[in-house]
This record gives sequence, structure tokens and C-alpha cells, in this order.
Amino acid sequence: MDNFPNIFIVGVMKGGTTILHENLCKHPLVFGGLAKEINYYGLNQYLGPDWYKKQFPNVPEGGIAVDASPIYFALSGSSGCIPHCIKADQADAKILIVSRDPVERALSHFFHLKNINKIEALADVNENDFFLRDFKKACSPVEAMDWHLARILEASHYLWPYLMFKNVFGKENIMVIDNNDLRVDARKTMSSVFEFLELDPVYDKSFEEIRYSLGTNYISLCEEAFNALSEALYPSYRLFCSTAGLPYTTLDLKKKEGIS
Repeated sequence: MDNFPNIFIVGVMKGGTTILHENLCKHPLVFGGLAKEINYYGLNQYLGPDWYKKQFPNVPEGGIAVDASPIYFALSGSSGCIPHCIKADQADAKILIVSRDPVERALSHFFHLKNINKIEALADVNENDFFLRDFKKACSPVEAMDWHLARILEASHYLWPYLMFKNVFGKENIMVIDNNDLRVDARKTMSSVFEFLELDPVYDKSFEEIRYSLGTNYISLCEEAFNALSEALYPSYRLFCSTAGLPYTTLDLKKKEGIS
């Protein structure tokens, strides 16, 4: 559909989508919208396609709009509607997914809710107390804290939403980027992204900068909490990596390597 985005950064939440979005928009042919996260599909679709188009007023003729809304991936874990809706509006869309170690991602998500969103239920809770809660009870939450725990755990499982997008768009139209690659070799990673999007590669020195660190440091987890998250998240992460063609690696608490 004319004037609709053709590039979608759909996830994962707390995976590095903001960095990827900013890097992409350094390309002279790629343009973001009025906000990074338009959240049209899943939250604002009732406002209609004309509203959506107006969120990208600065895209010139020949330019490419990019919508970076990680909620698309998160919501697709429970419903396959979003990939189908995107496909119906933009059949030749390119899908970008930034993967992040799920234990690290879960911890980052907790700190975001606590320190950025100022969730009242988490105000006086530290990460160890939070992740030592009964994960089974979070499946049928009664307390607000368990509801947030369930959402964090759900967003840390990537296999099912990935399959939803893969089944709709085909693997050839999806690129999965490892968050570590953006950290370690942003120049090479962005070159691969531009190649996937069939754009001439560009380089900006800002690609190498470390941005938006919220102090996420997985060694702050006690061994029991770390193991609980590992047991809950790594089995499905292994399957996701195998399916998406990523190397499967896990964090090692004993190495004492903090990552922001």
C-alpha cells in the first residue's frame, strides 16, 4: 500500500531495536516516523490507514519508511494476527528482529518497568526477590507483581512469534540480528542489514557508540535467581536459535561479565 512502511523492526522488546532504528535512519533513503514506536498493528489499527500514513510525513518520493514497534513481536506470541495484517497492507515488507539473550533481556525488562515506567508494584522489589517468585503462579497471576513477571517471561520466549512471522513472510524476508553483533561489530552488522534491505551500505561513526545503557548487569542476580531464569528460558531459546540460524550461546554467571 502506498506510503506505508516497507521496513518493520518488530522485536524483541529490550533487544536493541532503538539502536537499530537510529542506525537505519542514517541511510539517506530510510526515514522514521513521528515516533519510533507507532504501534499501529495491535494497538492503534482502529485509527485507520490514513492515520498510519500521517505518522510518516517526512518520507520523500523514493524514500522508505521504517516502523520500529517491538510490541508487534511480543503480541504475536499469543496471536498470529499482526504478521497477517502487516502482510495485507505491505506484501513485500522486510522484517527485522533483534535477538538478545533471554535472561539478560528479562532482567533489562524488569529494570525498565521499575526505573523508567515507575511501576508501583515493583518500587520496593529487587531483581532477586522478583525472579525468585513462583513462575507457575505467574501463569495465573493474582498479584500485580506476578502479572508483570508473566509478561516479562512471555516476552523472553522468541520461538513462537518468530514462527508466526516466518510462516507469513517466509524466511527469506526476515533477518534476525544478534544483539551482541550490534555491540561488538556494528559496522559489519549494519552492512549486512543494508544488504538484506537491498540498499547501498552507509557508515556513520555513531554506529560504534554504546547507547542507552540502563545498567543491566546480570551478575547482580544471585545464583538461584539466575538458574531459575536459565531453566525457564534457555530451552526454548535453543530451539529459536536453531530455527532462526543463530549460534546458541548462554550467559555464564561464574564469568562475572556484566553487560549493559
